[in-house]
Amino acid sequence: MGGVKPRVIEQLPETHVFVDWEILVRVLQNMLLNAFEHTDPGRSVRLGLACSDNGNFSFSVWNHKPVVEPMRNRIFQRHFSSRREPGRGQGTYAIKLLGEDFLGGQISFKTSDTGTTFYLNLCLK
Repeated sequence: MGGVKPRVIEQLPETHVFVDWEILVRVLQNMLLNAFEHTDPGRSVRLGLACSDNGNFSFSVWNHKPVVEPMRNRIFQRHFSSRREPGRGQGTYAIKLLGEDFLGGQISFKTSDTGTTFYLNLCLK
């Protein structure tokens, strides 16, 4: 990731958010790590943030690879891993557990031939 340079696409209004920062960072780290692990060299990963007037925030992480059909229903299961190498299979499970049970948000994903996006939606009001 040495050559990756962040770009600001859109400026958001200054907003004060009260959330457990450490847990939020852990969820976003896991979302980004999973995206980078499933991205071919030279391809991009996108991190997004959208906020609405009613206090909803949506973080998103996109990469270019779709999730294959057999894995879609198991993606948030504990000990499930899509990698061929040995792994613990805790990434998406932790995203779901921390994002929903500890932050009170909603974790979801959408996948198609153009890629996969994972979402953390938080209602902070």
